[in-house]
Amino acid sequence: MPLHELRRSTRRLLKAAGLLREACARCVPLPRTAAAAERRAADHTGGRLAARRALRALLGRAPRLHADDRGAVRWPRGLQGSITHGGGVAMVVVARGSACRAVGIDLEPRRPSFPPGAAVFDEKSLQQQRLRARPAAEAAGWRFLLFSATESFLKAAHAACGRVPPQAAFDALRNRLAARCSPPAHRPVNGPGRTTLWAARRAGFVLTLCLWPLPRARRRRNAFPPS
Repeated sequence: MPLHELRRSTRRLLKAAGLLREACARCVPLPRTAAAAERRAADHTGGRLAARRALRALLGRAPRLHADDRGAVRWPRGLQGSITHGGGVAMVVVARGSACRAVGIDLEPRRPSFPPGAAVFDEKSLQQQRLRARPAAEAAGWRFLLFSATESFLKAAHAACGRVPPQAAFDALRNRLAARCSPPAHRPVNGPGRTTLWAARRAGFVLTLCLWPLPRARRRRNAFPPS
């Protein structure tokens, strides 16, 4: 995966989100390994290295990172972050807590076909109907985009609310995204919970960025009320 193109696309998304001064992204290449255990170890090490580089670029120093009970990074007070791995790259975005309540990022390498095990779409769903209306080659790229948007939204929502959103929230986001004529690189898609999502689609990868806004000052309510 071309790192220069990935860095350029990430900067464009941060700029579109108004976060160039409030956030920083870093990516590091991962070693190629065949064994699954070695890949997991490389992902973990690469993610922590990218996180330290992003923190140093944003703060001028790299605070020590700790893990929560699930093994995920516990970001320093006043900061929000997200880690993704894909295509032999570990990428991290770190943002100041004054800019957003949570951030989610996802990187998906473009492959010739969509992996069957990653199919998250109901064949009768509105987004599938919209995808079928597109040319086959274009629809394949949009499936990767919708899958990546689902992942970045999940990361932001879980960081903000501490739980997985209901299925209806994912469907609403994908339906809005599938209705677009082009990826939301400059004009975001508004998702559930007042989230906003930006995306970049290139020849070798798909990158999505999801921001969860700060709570409204007047009142705070459950973003995902019980159905």
